[in-house]
Amino acid sequence: MKSILVLSLIFISYIAYSQELNFKRDVIVWEVNKLTDTSSDSTITYRCQFITDKSGIVKWLQEDGDFITKFKIQSSNGDWLDFSKDGARTLAVTYLDKKGSIQLSGKDGVKLVKFEFIEDGENTLPFIFHVSSISKL
Repeated sequence: MKSILVLSLIFISYIAYSQELNFKRDVIVWEVNKLTDTSSDSTITYRCQFITDKSGIVKWLQEDGDFITKFKIQSSNGDWLDFSKDGARTLAVTYLDKKGSIQLSGKDGVKLVKFEFIEDGENTLPFIFHVSSISKL
């Protein structure tokens, strides 16, 4: 009887572990439905996806995947692994020769992706993306 209980607990733990999203092992899709341009403080309907995985690349898919921008992750700061809770993770990234950051965050159920690429004191990608869903592939 004890062995059945132990095996059941192991199985339940495995299911919970396999369903939890994890930056280090999963391909995670961030679905976006709105975009805020912080330079003009305007928000528009905008659809795109961000895909993160253990390869060290963030893919930004626009126009139904016809246009893909790839950001190389240089480092990661933050410990946000449970997306059902509040948290943040900032990715130091490069795109071509430009250095910047992508912040992934969630607070009170609102999930955001924020770009910051500073050049001559100005953010050249002043965008905040409003995430409608996060899922694992």
